[in-house]
Amino acid sequence: MKAFLKGVALFVALACLVWIAVLWRWRATQRDMDEGDIVLYLGLLPIVLFALALAVRWAVRSAMARQAAAATAAATAGASPASSGAAAQGKPPLHWHVLGAWINTAAGASVDELLAALEAGSPRPAPDPALHDDEGLPLMSARMADLDTTDIEAALPADLEHPMPERALRALAGLSPLIDEFSGSLLNWAEAWSDAESPSARPQGSAAPADEERLVRVLASWPADWDDDCCATAQAWLTQRLCDPLTAVLPPERWSIRSQRMSGTELLSAAERTLDALQAQGRDDPVVLMACHSDLDAGAIRALESRQRLFHATRRPKAAMAGEGAAVLVVSAVAWPADAPIENERVRFVSPALVRRAQSVEAPGRVSADDAVRLVEHGLTSAGLDGASVAKLASDADQHTARATELFAVTLALTPDLDANEDFRLAGTLTGRVESVAPLLTLAMAAAQARESGKPAVALSLSDPHWRMAAVLRPASFSNTPDAAQA
Repeated sequence: MKAFLKGVALFVALACLVWIAVLWRWRATQRDMDEGDIVLYLGLLPIVLFALALAVRWAVRSAMARQAAAATAAATAGASPASSGAAAQGKPPLHWHVLGAWINTAAGASVDELLAALEAGSPRPAPDPALHDDEGLPLMSARMADLDTTDIEAALPADLEHPMPERALRALAGLSPLIDEFSGSLLNWAEAWSDAESPSARPQGSAAPADEERLVRVLASWPADWDDDCCATAQAWLTQRLCDPLTAVLPPERWSIRSQRMSGTELLSAAERTLDALQAQGRDDPVVLMACHSDLDAGAIRALESRQRLFHATRRPKAAMAGEGAAVLVVSAVAWPADAPIENERVRFVSPALVRRAQSVEAPGRVSADDAVRLVEHGLTSAGLDGASVAKLASDADQHTARATELFAVTLALTPDLDANEDFRLAGTLTGRVESVAPLLTLAMAAAQARESGKPAVALSLSDPHWRMAAVLRPASFSNTPDAAQA
């Protein structure tokens, strides 16, 4: 109906322009009009021009669609469910074994706290006490309370040529306590490794020699709006923050730390390449994925407003709310021994499936969930499961944008037995915009859901305007399918 009304409006506007032009021309030339002139110029000419305009619009849209399809095909080469990872190369599926997950958000400083806040229906992002929109009104934000950047500033060099912006300091301050928590677990693991890295300390089927020491492989994602100096300073801070407290048990040569500006999709792709290489070598080195983000300084808010990406109750009710958060996810390519010091029940999943939407979810018009449906279908097939086996779903979607429409279209198609209130946990309703943190946050939530329920859980990341991620996580105790015993 909307398209029909737009067509009528276009025809009326075009006809009025033609009539005005023709009548003005006739009056200027003092032309004597007959019935043929009236029918030809005032009747047929607007219709012909309207048909021509429709043809041009159709041709332009077809060309744009072809161009978008070509760009999507190029962007998803090696990343689509059908062509990515080990399956595309005839290898066994690459499993990610979850060793630990830590998060820090405005709604909770741990996965359990966030899930509890979501279950309780805690208040949504609130008016920010320090930041205002371009009308001078407090903007809606998900600010981490009592976040102190003093320790971060003290740890940075005093002679920095370009001081780090407030948003970068806040992002690192959100990540810092997670490094402490991860380091505690890493210390326990390193003490267990100290038995001379003997063959008995290696997982079954490990091809790595007994005298080859494990490396801790860190992949860190910095926000896209950080400049090179900011990223370099953050890399130096991260290296010191990770290595110094554990030097006695893990000297610098036992660390491999890589950080750069990466989206969440790029971070997961880099992790998959690392894990794939480790699996080929039979190594169980822990791979640590880190991401942090903050929108909460004046510069970031101005940038979001200039790009029309910031929520406004009347002008942009479906835009993102400013947020901040951090996440750490530790995985391995090879299952650790049963007596390894892992606090939680083991959870694993086949490499996350990634795909890029042909059109941004924020574009006007009907929201298509086809790509996300295919992703979840691929995840279920890779895990040897069906929708009825899934007990929980975790997502970074919110409830006020088209992402919610996409999410519920997926669940209706594949997991109709799940209850939206009881079984869904939508982090975006409480955390606001957290960019590259979102996929890690989603995987961490789904891992916790799988442990708690003892059944598979779906992780579905929809926060990016284009990229989609899906994975099906299952606990070791789940034995509904023949291959579950191998977990």
